[in-house]
Amino acid sequence: MKVAYDGQIFGMQRYGGISRYFFEIISHMRLLGVDIQIPRYYGQNQYAADDGALGRLQMEIPYPSFRNRIRAVFGGPRYVSDRLAENRRLANRWLANNRHRYDLFHPTYHDPYFLPAIGRKPFVLTVHDMFQETYPEYSLQDPLLFYKRDLINRANHIVAVSENTKKQIIDFLCVPHQKITVIHHGVSLQSRRGNAPTGSQYPRKYFLYVGRRSGYKNFHFLCQAIRPLLSGSKPYLLVCANENPFSGIERSYFSGLGIAENVIQVAANDHMLADLYTNAELLIVPSLYEGFSLPIAEAFRCECPVVASETSCHREVAGDAAVFFPPKDPSALRSAVNTVLHNQHKRDELIEMGKARSMQYAWEKAAKSMQRVYESVIQESI
Repeated sequence: MKVAYDGQIFGMQRYGGISRYFFEIISHMRLLGVDIQIPRYYGQNQYAADDGALGRLQMEIPYPSFRNRIRAVFGGPRYVSDRLAENRRLANRWLANNRHRYDLFHPTYHDPYFLPAIGRKPFVLTVHDMFQETYPEYSLQDPLLFYKRDLINRANHIVAVSENTKKQIIDFLCVPHQKITVIHHGVSLQSRRGNAPTGSQYPRKYFLYVGRRSGYKNFHFLCQAIRPLLSGSKPYLLVCANENPFSGIERSYFSGLGIAENVIQVAANDHMLADLYTNAELLIVPSLYEGFSLPIAEAFRCECPVVASETSCHREVAGDAAVFFPPKDPSALRSAVNTVLHNQHKRDELIEMGKARSMQYAWEKAAKSMQRVYESVIQESI
């Protein structure tokens, strides 16, 4: 079996859940003996860079002029769009000229550029969430919304990362349920307990938040809800793990709440992130919507208790191993946090249940399920 992927997501993300997903799927497919083909692409993805085979495929786009070098350093929109345009051009040419080298194509994101290039070759599409359909107010005029819908309808088969996502694909787009297979993420991190320095690198106990801080992530609500815990006589810290530094608007917001000195941003690699999970008092996941919520599974693996909003897929991923709260109820969030902080029996119970739950999320299992999907699609296309 010969499967081709493209570099779409690796050209878009330096770190991120979707590029992590495809890095792990591709790596474990190779271990299963699947013949993997990927055109060369321009990107700076750190997961790919750390892998010998994928790292050799990455190229840094050459811009000789001083102005374009500055754009490259700061990642300005023209630089990013130029890089993605070059990736489309390279992939199109490779896919059209090398159809004999792959039986099936799996794009790593939702740009439909490849449709003419692959001809009659079948393709599988992973749908990571239906956020744009659920909250269209956050996605007005986003062309990817229409591209994704088009590819969902055209794909030979769809992989959804959760049962919740599968249900939404069916509900929003009337896709037959037999066309969709649910394959959960795996977990790449391991607990650092026993290895990480006690108390981590921070002088005080801290809560952990992982991921982007955009509107539907409910981050501002989180800051308001736990403000008393961040500004009391013995304040906790809120550590935000994400590669994007706080903006001026965010810093002003923290100052207005009186918590500016107690909110920290960290651009964490895997090793650092595992340390952060392992030493945190708890992980807080306040978002209004997630496709899978990988941080919950990562926290479980790293023996970190979880407090999560009761919405979208969080119950599906966490089961009974987290403390839940209504996503817009600040007092309920504070109560959930205090339950974990002050009830040692409950805390220990959550850690043990979380570790057991995390064993369900393995990339080896995900890759074997994906292999079966590929085999079925290829057989049907013959």
